[in-house]
Amino acid sequence: MDNLPDDILECICEKLVKRNNGHNTYPMKPNDLYKLRKVSKSFRRVIDQYKLGYNNFTFNHDHRFINVDSYINKIKKFDINGLVWCVKNGLVPNDHCLNNKCIKTYKNVNKVFKSIKEIDLFGMGDDVTKSNNVACIDWYLSNKIGIKKNMVLNIKTFPCMNIVIEKYFDIMYFVDPDRFIRHVCLMSYTPKSVKLVMTSQIFADLIPVFNGQHLNIDSYNDLVKHTCYDTQKHYILQNVQKYLDTDFDINHLCSHLSIIAYHCKEWETVKQCLDIVNEKINSNSWVYMVVNNINSKIKKEKTSHLWSYIKNIILFYNYPEETLKLPVIHRALETKINNDIVKSMIDCGFWWSYGEVEQAARNRNKEIMKILAERMI
Repeated sequence: MDNLPDDILECICEKLVKRNNGHNTYPMKPNDLYKLRKVSKSFRRVIDQYKLGYNNFTFNHDHRFINVDSYINKIKKFDINGLVWCVKNGLVPNDHCLNNKCIKTYKNVNKVFKSIKEIDLFGMGDDVTKSNNVACIDWYLSNKIGIKKNMVLNIKTFPCMNIVIEKYFDIMYFVDPDRFIRHVCLMSYTPKSVKLVMTSQIFADLIPVFNGQHLNIDSYNDLVKHTCYDTQKHYILQNVQKYLDTDFDINHLCSHLSIIAYHCKEWETVKQCLDIVNEKINSNSWVYMVVNNINSKIKKEKTSHLWSYIKNIILFYNYPEETLKLPVIHRALETKINNDIVKSMIDCGFWWSYGEVEQAARNRNKEIMKILAERMI
């Protein structure tokens, strides 16, 4: 077969894909035709020479998109040239192809995309974004091929999201901010400490977008939970002011303030936020509700900073008398926090009764038992 002229071999290929020889057989698919390169060097030469497309051929395929799993047929090495050849012959890679590890390099991505017709390329935004392939998304946006706003929500990896924000920033003004914030916060990554830095960076880049928008209370909470440092401070101070400018619900507001206290380890930032609330609201009932919410959120050592927040709130703000009746001392004993904190809560004036004495006894905490017993006399 190596001695056959190229025009004869080309004719054989044409017959294979057309199958108009009277036999009841199906035409050969482009990817199967490409595999005939293995038959001989002549076939390889002819097929590769015409890999830009047999324009006069009519391929009979069930679906216009190539599924990489069926294309590579579980072979060990992925043939990028074969994929390009199939694309040139009328098939377009789907998200499985675009997500394949073998086309993650810029060179190979460029080769695949260059082989796709311009009219098809514009319709591939969904496949490109769903692939979560950094190289594909980068090439797509670098070549100024637009994506629709909802396609941003297809992206589930931080490197890909960063590329969209960097190269297609204007589209973020048209994406539903509440949906986007929730989407980013639900994106998975380990360890959690690294994810916090990544989400914080994304939301820092989008400060110009969110500055002029009123978000729902869940988005305010998510921005506090999933940001840190200066970015967190910005959203804490700006969002509480924007929320106060709306017809807000006092219960939602106080829950939000307790979330701020829980996730922000800088008292100065928390105090600035509470000062804004204090100036805006005439009643001091919010102080009671915030202290109650903070007290219920305290869980052992990892939230030990909340004890100092409770003490500072009592020190700096005019609180209702019933605030001191909250079971703060009992919670302090339950969490077995160090005795200095328990004593500071007693010094703040929080009420206690026999229940607290019993809890101290269960803890075998002689020092606190003595303090409470002496004050009972």
